[in-house]
Amino acid sequence: MCKPRTCKRSGPQGARMRCCRNQCVDVLSDPNHCRFCFKRCRFAKSCCDGDCVDTNNDPSNCGQCGNECEAGAPCEFGMCGYAAPSSQPKKRKRHPKHRRPRPPPSPDTAHDDE
Repeated sequence: MCKPRTCKRSGPQGARMRCCRNQCVDVLSDPNHCRFCFKRCRFAKSCCDGDCVDTNNDPSNCGQCGNECEAGAPCEFGMCGYAAPSSQPKKRKRHPKHRRPRPPPSPDTAHDDE
């Protein structure tokens, strides 16, 4: 049986252990008891410091809780700076003078009247 006093003393360092229905849980990281007993994070969200976050696009918790991206780097698919504009190849503009020349008319089409 879980007791609030024993729960607070158990668990890893930095954990906030609470007694939820006779079970000691860390309400800072448990997705079924995020910040409060029985507060569930929605599908594909993680409990990071008591908040439900999407680690696929949260720059403060990119890929996992506490993994912070560098300033200006986006978090996409759980990776910092994935497909950032600076890493994209630049699109070359074609100059109008460098268009491919049209092929000359074929001799068959020039003599259709005969």
